[in-house]
Amino acid sequence: MTKKTFRGPLDIFVICYERSPAMELCLESIRQCTTHIEHRISVIEGKRSAAENRNIAMSRVSSPWFVMMDDDVVVTPGWLDIMLEHID
Repeated sequence: MTKKTFRGPLDIFVICYERSPAMELCLESIRQCTTHIEHRISVIEGKRSAAENRNIAMSRVSSPWFVMMDDDVVVTPGWLDIMLEHID
């Protein structure tokens, strides 16, 4: 497979019901492991259903590509490269 070059920006949405220590770990892991691609991190927080919070995130997408994750996700180095390899 040929490695493709991705040029940002990329919207990254973190979905949560209410802030927790897990979300801080999530955000820090994104900051540490997403250094080579221009990106914007947005937290969608609210006491709504996960589906409603995801719909709000979808309405705020401002780039050609986006990633959405729950607040208990901790990404690791290379996480985004693996996904971007499959973009046509």
